[in-house]
Amino acid sequence: NRGTGDGSTTPSMLGVNSEDDFSEVTANNLRNVPAHLREMCAEALVGAMKCLFRDNGNTKSKDEDSTTQSKMADAAEEEKEEEEAPPEDLSKESPVRESNTLSQSPKTLRQIKVHKNHLREAAHLFNKKSSKGIQYLVDVGMIASPVTPHSVASFLRNGIVVGLDKKAVGEYLGTKGKGAQPLKSPPVWDRDLFHKEVLVEYVSLFHFANATILDGLRMFLAAFRLPGEAQMIDRILQSFAEECASHCEERHGGRLSLFSADAAYLLSFSMIMLNTDLHNANIRADRKMTVDDFVRNNTDYGRDITEGG
Repeated sequence: NRGTGDGSTTPSMLGVNSEDDFSEVTANNLRNVPAHLREMCAEALVGAMKCLFRDNGNTKSKDEDSTTQSKMADAAEEEKEEEEAPPEDLSKESPVRESNTLSQSPKTLRQIKVHKNHLREAAHLFNKKSSKGIQYLVDVGMIASPVTPHSVASFLRNGIVVGLDKKAVGEYLGTKGKGAQPLKSPPVWDRDLFHKEVLVEYVSLFHFANATILDGLRMFLAAFRLPGEAQMIDRILQSFAEECASHCEERHGGRLSLFSADAAYLLSFSMIMLNTDLHNANIRADRKMTVDDFVRNNTDYGRDITEGG
């Protein structure tokens, strides 16, 4: 307790009674902060200080030296270049790149904040209706017009960190899209061919090199929620199999050299069924798939084709 001058005492905030006790508590409770977190905190403090002390055009004094005037002129020139710069490509969005810009000008920090706010709003709209989310990105200049499958795929791949719902992503990837209709012209991102191209671009954004099919499937399905409709699952897994089979470890080992995309598709589908079978409480224990069942279902892919008949 600490005296107040009138004879009463007040409890200490940290529950210690002296400076020695305070130093002991502090030393025993300090966490070992990793170096990269300390660096990020330092960059954040630098950015905050620059925002506090940035020149607002009303605090200039007549006796400013030439060095200060030169620095301010350079800063003004940089801000002018930033204003004239075209909208940033959505596919280049990266948390690492943004952390490196914290030490830049306040103008850059404001642009990053506006950029993130646009992404959050687009994700919010996309979760309700995919067409509205993409339309918003076009309206604010986050996606250039004409809209390309790669730009939409990049938003679906990177938008999870700003609130994009994994279920909404899976439904858009699995949806076939709208075909041509007389007297109607749906947005390009709602058309069937565009949906197919977005799915191909989306899968290409994953790095399956030197990974097994199992690891690749885990990486792929962690980015979105697989829809429940069989036709949607089939479309998504077909694209995954074609991309993964071209780079996976089994491909280079020769084990999937024959009809590799078909084999990767069948094996991926079988692993999903095994996972569902394992975690489905409605399936009795004596009816669950065994190791022998799984091996038997995934043996001799393509034999019925290669043996003739």
